[in-house]
This record gives sequence, structure tokens and C-alpha cells, in this order.
Amino acid sequence: MHSAQLSVLLVALLPLVAGYIIPATHTVTQTFVQGLAGEFSNQAQVQNDPHFKPINVWYRPMEKASEANGITQLVIDRLADFDPSKGELHAWPFLTESAILNQGTEPYKKNVVIVVNAAGRIHLQSFRVKEEVREEYTGQARLGAEGLLRGLDADCLEHLAPGCDMVVQPKVTKEGMLYEGTFACKRGCRFMKGGKNGGRTYLNSRLEEGTEVYIDSKIELLLKGEDGRQVQHYRSADRFRLVENDEDCFEGQNRGPYQFRKTEVWTPDLR
Repeated sequence: MHSAQLSVLLVALLPLVAGYIIPATHTVTQTFVQGLAGEFSNQAQVQNDPHFKPINVWYRPMEKASEANGITQLVIDRLADFDPSKGELHAWPFLTESAILNQGTEPYKKNVVIVVNAAGRIHLQSFRVKEEVREEYTGQARLGAEGLLRGLDADCLEHLAPGCDMVVQPKVTKEGMLYEGTFACKRGCRFMKGGKNGGRTYLNSRLEEGTEVYIDSKIELLLKGEDGRQVQHYRSADRFRLVENDEDCFEGQNRGPYQFRKTEVWTPDLR
């Protein structure tokens, strides 16, 4: 069954199974991947509540994971409970960037995120682009230069903390197909002010050098029918807390998630 057919079937069953957790099959994972591929904007949210910053998020599909580009092995190394001899693994890498629109086009967040279907679960693995090639790929999630993205292989990437990987749970709800991503390890996604893994861009400049923080984070991708077409809504909530005492690093972090709507579809770029 194609992913589009599955979506139609699930919508028809919504009144009967609202809130029902469904198996993370290959087809269900493909639907998630197709929903992610594109550009998202929270412009409507900003108009209703100016306390939220205007942000664009880009999920640009890369060349599919393979032994040739080394990404398949990179993924397997992060899956402690996966035995390649006993099950299939499918992985879809994205170059993802986030930028605040009124502060130029320089992204404040730039990673490679890999959607993985293995052992009946959907994983979201996060990697950092190495410093020596980081500038070369800046902005490419937005611009989508295919030649550059094909060269972004395992040799260009380094692991973020394993605790920054997510497990994604697919559900059928009254609104539509919902994918919820949360960290597999509570308090496990940690960064240090001034540290190698992004302290310069992620952490409040008022924090002292060497301050360690962790992130409470959750993402949601909702696929719902509106006016006879499928619309993708993306929600993201990041809450930075001090490891020492669990206090918030920023004011206003409890205003709720950023709410995005897909503005460009890049499904044809999936390989």
C-alpha cells in the first residue's frame, strides 16, 4: 500500500481509532519523511502573538543513506539494539536549518537529522556538520544546491550527544496523522557554554563559560486534511535548563511551542 493510500485509509478510520498508536512500519515512516521534506514558517503564529520570533525551518532531503556515503554505518553505530543480520534498516538524511527572519539569513541552528526505521521504531538521529566544512554548507538547507548536498557524507559529520536522538511515535488522532518526537533519554541532550557542540549558538550569552545545560524538547508533525488537500503542521518546543538545578536558562520559555505550517514541499527531492 502506498503512503498516500494509507493516509486516506487512516483518515476514514479516525472516528473509530482517534488517539490510537499505530505500528511504525516502513510505509508509516515514509509518510513522516514526506511530511518533513520542505520549508516551514510560523508567520501566522507571530501575527497572533508577537512574543514569538519569526522563524523559518528547512528540512532539505540529502542523498539517501548508503554504504557508499557511509551514512548507513553511521546510523547503525547509534542503534545499540539493532542487529543488521536480523532486520532491515531504512534511513533518510536531511540537512536542517532554522533562522530568525529579522536577523538575516544566517541559521542559528544547523544539523543533519536522519530519520531511521529499524526494529519497528522510528528514530530521529542528530549529527553536527564538522567545523572544517560547516561554512561550505551554511544556507544549503534553504537553497538546496544538489551538488553540495551529494557531497555531504559521513566524513563531514560528527555525533551530537546520543541523548539528543529522538524516538518518534506515530498516532491516529481526530485531527489527522500525528508524529510525536521526544528524547529517548531525559536530561540526556546536553551542551556546554563555549563547548564544541554548539555553545556559541545555542546558549544565552549571559551564561558563564563552562555552564552546562540540557534541553527538554518535543516535536510534532501533524498531517491533516484541509479544503480537500493534505496540510502539514509542525510544532517544536525547546526548553533549556541548567544541569545544576533544573532552572530555565531563558525567560518566556513556557509560552508554548512554536507552531509552523509548511510553505514549500520538497517531496520530489527525496531519493
